Amino acid sequence: MTQPLLGQRVAFLVAPEGPSKSNSPSRGRRCARLGPSPSWYRLMRAPVAAICHAPWVMIEADVVRDKRMTSWPSLRTDLRNAGAEWVDEAVVVDQGLVISRRPDDLPVLGARLIEEFVEGGHAAQASSA
Repeated sequence: MTQPLLGQRVAFLVAPEGPSKSNSPSRGRRCARLGPSPSWYRLMRAPVAAICHAPWVMIEADVVRDKRMTSWPSLRTDLRNAGAEWVDEAVVVDQGLVISRRPDDLPVLGARLIEEFVEGGHAAQASSA
């Protein structure tokens, strides 16, 4: 990503999955263009998808509190400590967040993301972050 998202019209955002040596969520959560700020989530009012380790970016943006979420199992404690309810399910949708556990869940994640895209913006995002 080379530009900030704020002020851009986007249909949805897919947070980086990682981990990899060059493009990991650990690196992403330190990137000023992604956060750590809840503003990208609040102002978009569009679905935000994440898979695997990507909820780390959302933890840094402080948008997981009181959300029902899933992730790679090693993030369970981090999400709970940040105020999320962690569940072990293939995909979880909560107020525009569409989250999945692992690459094997991509077909279900894709289907739910399309449903959220068709459903449209989520006013709850503006007040929840």
